[in-house]
Amino acid sequence: HAIANGEYVPDVNVENLSKLKTVIQGICNAADGTATKKFYEDEDTIGVSIKSMSTFGKYVMEDELLFNQYVYALYDDVDKTDGSFVFDGEPASEYAHTIVSDAFDGNFISIGCTAVKILHVWMWTVHKTYEALKQCDIEIPEKYGAMDEAAPLWEGGMLFDLAETLGPKFGHDEMNGMTYLNRQIIDRFKKAQSYFQDNVNSCQSKNALGGLRIIIKEIVSYMTAVLIQHLIDAMVGEC
Repeated sequence: HAIANGEYVPDVNVENLSKLKTVIQGICNAADGTATKKFYEDEDTIGVSIKSMSTFGKYVMEDELLFNQYVYALYDDVDKTDGSFVFDGEPASEYAHTIVSDAFDGNFISIGCTAVKILHVWMWTVHKTYEALKQCDIEIPEKYGAMDEAAPLWEGGMLFDLAETLGPKFGHDEMNGMTYLNRQIIDRFKKAQSYFQDNVNSCQSKNALGGLRIIIKEIVSYMTAVLIQHLIDAMVGEC
C-alpha cells in the first residue's frame, strides 16, 4: 500500500490501517450523534476502534512527554482517592475520548469529527514514531513496522489532506507535489524508514539511535505545525 502519492512504500503489511480514511469518513458523515458515536466506538476494521486510541492509548503512552503535556494542560481536578488527574469528570488521560464523546452526545458532529483527527489519530501517529525509536534500540530492529504504521495513520487520518488544504492559506508553495509541511514530514518518514533497512543507516549501527531521534523530533515538530495552522485558521474563520 503506497502512501503519500506513492512516495512511501511500507516494508510491512499496513492493509488494515489503509482503511482508516473510510472509518474517519464514516464517523464524520453519519446522520446524527448517536450513529456517529456507534461508528466511533465499535468500528475496528483498522485493528482498533478510534475510541480505543484514547482509552487504550493512556497505557501505551503513559511515559511519553507529549501525551502527558496534553494531560497536564487539560486537567481541571484531582481524584482525591488516588491523586490522578481528572478532566470534565473523567480521567484526564482519556481527554480525547471525553472531548469527542461530549461532542457526539451534543450532536456537534463537525467538532467531534475534527477532534477525532487532531486528538486521537494525530497523537497515535506521534506515538508510533516514538515506538519506532524504541524498536531501533533493540537487538534485531529490521521491519518491526511502527514507522510504517505512522505513515498510513498520517494519510488515512486525513491529516495529510488537512495539511494540503492549509498550506496555501499560509502562503506555502507546493514542493515536488505536496505542500511544504507534508513535504518535510514525508521526506523524514522515508529517511526514518531507511534506519530499519539494510544500508548505512541501519539500526545496527552504533550511531543510528541519535540520528533517528533527531528525525523523529523533526517529524513531530512539523506535525505540530499543522495543528497550529489549523488552530489559527479556525480562529480567523470565527472573526
